[in-house]
Amino acid sequence: MSIHSVKHTSQGVDADDDDKFRLSDLKHFDARFWMLVCNTCLIYGCVEPWMKIGSSFMQSVWSYSHETANMMLTIPYVTSAVLTPLIGCVVDRFGYRCHLLLFAAVLLSIVHFIFMTGYVDAWLNMLSLIGIGVAYSMFCGVIWPSFAIIVDPKTLGTAYGFGTAGYNLFLGLFFFVVGILAKHDAEEFHPSDEDMVELEDHKYKHVEHFLLAMSVLSIFTAS
Repeated sequence: MSIHSVKHTSQGVDADDDDKFRLSDLKHFDARFWMLVCNTCLIYGCVEPWMKIGSSFMQSVWSYSHETANMMLTIPYVTSAVLTPLIGCVVDRFGYRCHLLLFAAVLLSIVHFIFMTGYVDAWLNMLSLIGIGVAYSMFCGVIWPSFAIIVDPKTLGTAYGFGTAGYNLFLGLFFFVVGILAKHDAEEFHPSDEDMVELEDHKYKHVEHFLLAMSVLSIFTAS
């Protein structure tokens, strides 16, 4: 084997070693990465648990029938299915990822504030459900590609792993908290005890206080 071949082979081995992930590479995950992970946890936590209780929420708070509530619950999903690819194309062409993440967090906060008040209006309720779909579309169309932009390609799999582990962990935590708050509200809420019940005093008031607080917190992680 010639000296040139040995040198070439040595360079190839060094290049392969450079492409391997090491635990020391974690130090290269800067504040932007961890803020993205926090934002991922919070937004998923403010959307997915509500979607699980959405039908019950609409039946209890808005006095919808079971069939109507289930039909209305499809609105966020359909909205997200239609808009997410479009938003992804727009982001790829024009950018504005940070702006869209911030707008999604603000919109989600507004929606949960409306849910918290328990205000019943057919058009406002429908717009709120569309708002969840729009916010979720912006978030999904932006958040995962953003990881690929701010981390080194050789640590991309690890970055996605941390992001996915984080939101699964927080989803479990959010479901647990929402379940406890919903049970507490159900035990505490007795509308028949009084002739009049305040508008904001509904079965899911503490759930919405929690989700609104987390939505507002997500604004700071997106800004």
